Amino acid sequence: MLSWALYAFGAAFFWSLNILFDKYVVDHEIKDYILTTVLCSISTFVVIGAFSDLMGGRVTGIGLIHVSLGFLYTLALMAYYSGISREDVSRFAPTLAVDTLFITFFSFLFLGERFSLPVYGGVLSLVAGAFLISLDDPVHSLKKFQSKNGVILAVIAALIFASRDIIFKFSLANSSYWTALLGMSIGGLLSTLFLIVYRRRKMINSNKKGMEHLLIIGVTTALGYICFALSINIGPVSLASAIVKSQNLIIFAAAIALQKLHPGVVDEKTSKKILAQKSIAITMIVAGLLLVQLY
Repeated sequence: MLSWALYAFGAAFFWSLNILFDKYVVDHEIKDYILTTVLCSISTFVVIGAFSDLMGGRVTGIGLIHVSLGFLYTLALMAYYSGISREDVSRFAPTLAVDTLFITFFSFLFLGERFSLPVYGGVLSLVAGAFLISLDDPVHSLKKFQSKNGVILAVIAALIFASRDIIFKFSLANSSYWTALLGMSIGGLLSTLFLIVYRRRKMINSNKKGMEHLLIIGVTTALGYICFALSINIGPVSLASAIVKSQNLIIFAAAIALQKLHPGVVDEKTSKKILAQKSIAITMIVAGLLLVQLY
């Protein structure tokens, strides 16, 4: 298998852990979306920055475009955490899968990424499979959004994530990915500093366990993005984003395993109708993964 695809699978693995942890932290420990963004961002950008520096990222090669990536990343995290604080994460997170459609469209327009119809079919199959495997009843689940804000925030977060990835890929034309990542971490830490000043009082009185958990989530977020950056450095950003949607398959497998090993921790319904739907979703994800390899 192509190395860029393996890196994309690495990103899917780390980001699937994020979604599982986010569900618990936001539901039970810290609901303030700015505070969750701050805590997650701190460890995310410190890890990315330290790793990039060790791998040869050059401060002298950093441009405004790289620093702006950090601000975009923070803004996307704010939209994400604001959304899951207002809406059930089981409905909100799958909606983010539309970022792949944005990326595919933008990469066609601005990066000249063009593929055969079977490859585009694979992208659509992965996105559709991500929806089907994440939602027990897609039509009724999406209708149960508690407010229009939940839908709007999911689309905004997806659009910002997509813009960040397209700009990152574009910036690699004139710099190494380690330099681009280092610049992004600097921009991210600066934007996080602004939020810390704004929310400093609430941080003092926040749930300590929740703070620790979010710092850990930040580490897996960073590892995921490092893998993703490596993937889009040597492969097409649209297809790397599509492969990342296999994270929904990982999440489903983890939920089933947790239900078997620790009943009550998660509530994964297993009626015949739902299992049939999940089976179709798994088939669509696997088929999509195979089709994108035709690139």
